[in-house]
Amino acid sequence: MIVAQAPDHLEAGGWLMLEHGYDQAEAVRELLLTRGFVEVHSRKDLGGHQRISLGRLPC
Repeated sequence: MIVAQAPDHLEAGGWLMLEHGYDQAEAVRELLLTRGFVEVHSRKDLGGHQRISLGRLPC
């Protein structure tokens, strides 16, 4: 729901960053890509798990 509604609340070029479960990065990245975000990627936590995924709305 957050990813689906985010473009209505972000300015062009705005970033959406989501913290998620250690095994959810691939699914979250796919949601971001499907909704039109670019520069989609994930970042690791201190334990080495992909814990945050983010994407930017196109300008």
